[in-house]
Amino acid sequence: MVAVGVLLVVMGIVAYQLIGVVTTGGQTGSGTRASPREVLQRFLELGDRKNETIVLVYKVRGDIPTSSYVLGTLDYLYLTIRKEFSRSNESDVYRVNYSALPYAVQPQLYVVAEVLGLVFRAENMSTLFLNPTVVSSWSNLSIENLGSLTVNNEALGKVSVSAYRYTYVRTIDNIPRNISVTVYRGVELSLVPVKAEVGIDRYVFTVELVNVQKVG
Repeated sequence: MVAVGVLLVVMGIVAYQLIGVVTTGGQTGSGTRASPREVLQRFLELGDRKNETIVLVYKVRGDIPTSSYVLGTLDYLYLTIRKEFSRSNESDVYRVNYSALPYAVQPQLYVVAEVLGLVFRAENMSTLFLNPTVVSSWSNLSIENLGSLTVNNEALGKVSVSAYRYTYVRTIDNIPRNISVTVYRGVELSLVPVKAEVGIDRYVFTVELVNVQKVG
C-alpha cells in the first residue's frame, strides 16, 4: 500500500506539466480539438492496430478515511492508458493489451486505487477498476448486478451504463474496512469505468470521469 502511495506521488510530480492541459481539455481556442467521447471512441477502435496512449481524468470528491484522519477532498486521479498490439507466433493474429499508470498529487489518494482494485495491466478496459484477479482475494466479497441505465457524464454526455455493486471487507492501513463500491461502465464504450460511488465504513466519495485526452 505504501508502494502504491509512493507511485501515485511520483507520477503526480512527473505529470505536473500535463495536468493543466488535461483537466481543461487542452483547448486552444480554435474549437477543432476532438471531444473526450471522440478521443475515447477512436482509442477503442482496434482495426488499424496502432499503439496509442490516452489519459483518463477522474474527479475524486468526498471523504476518504486514512489511518489517522479523514481527508475531505476535491482532487483528480489521472490514468495514463497505453494500448499495445502484439502479433502471436508470426501469424496474422494480433492481441491487444492495456497498461494503466495512475498518478495523483495527494498521496492519500492511494486509498482510491486500493478500493477500486486498480490494475496496471488488463486485456480490456472494463477491468481497469475492480479487476477479477484483484477482487478474488477480498474478504466476504459479494457482487450485485444492478442492471442497465442511462446517466449524464461530464466528459461523455449521455451514456448507457451497466451498474454493479461490490461489497467486501479489506484491511487498509492495518484497519479493517467495510467497503461498498458501485461502478458504472459505459456499455457502448468497451465498458470503460465512467463513475464509481464508494463507501468506506460511514464515509462516502465518488470517482467520476471528467475528461479524456490523447497523448502525443
